[in-house]
Amino acid sequence: IANSPKFNSTNFKSVKTFISGGAPCPVAIMEKFWAKNKPFKMGYGLTEVGPNNFYLPETQIKEKPTSVGLPVFHCDMKIIDTQTNERVNQGNVGELLLKGPHIFSGYWDEPDETKKTIEPDGWVHTGDLVMQDEEGYFYIVGRRKEMYISGGENIYPVEIEELLYKHPIIDLAAVIGVNDEKWGEVGKAFITLKQGKTVTGEEIREYLIERLAKYKVPKYFEIRDSLPTSATGKILKRELK
Repeated sequence: IANSPKFNSTNFKSVKTFISGGAPCPVAIMEKFWAKNKPFKMGYGLTEVGPNNFYLPETQIKEKPTSVGLPVFHCDMKIIDTQTNERVNQGNVGELLLKGPHIFSGYWDEPDETKKTIEPDGWVHTGDLVMQDEEGYFYIVGRRKEMYISGGENIYPVEIEELLYKHPIIDLAAVIGVNDEKWGEVGKAFITLKQGKTVTGEEIREYLIERLAKYKVPKYFEIRDSLPTSATGKILKRELK
């Protein structure tokens, strides 16, 4: 919507709130809607557990723009270490598990997949990596399968992508892990530029080095004319691998 040529001239007076889901949304995109005096915030849900499991109060939208909010009353939640399956301490990243009367009973005719997803005590694995801050607000860090390990360090692409979207020349960005003989995996960033703009991969690298720990900076940068997207505009990372 924000990239539509009609966005600036469109009157959204009949729209109360915009909610984005499916993947973390860059703050740079949110700001385009805020500039039109419309609330824009992150939502979170899964087919397996329903469409809405968190609530972010409007008073917190700009204070905690990347948060999905606080758990709603019917949802039990916990965050576990992906290696030990033990609960993580507040402020640490782990996989989000949900439990409650709203969860699904299983995948049709797929007992093995159901067993992997639903624990015997009813907890559902979401496959999403999250963090909870000191005030109890949850943040989606990324998909567990998208995280890559470089030199023993966990790298979360969404952290890098958020910075790339803040670059004034970058239009779209996606980061994935690729095999590397020395480090196991390293990052590769795919980027499209705003119309009429130019920048080199090395210039983008320097931009990130100033804002990220060096081990998080992708090794490779590929500037393209376009990136593969779904019908809803979500970048299809599987087609970049």
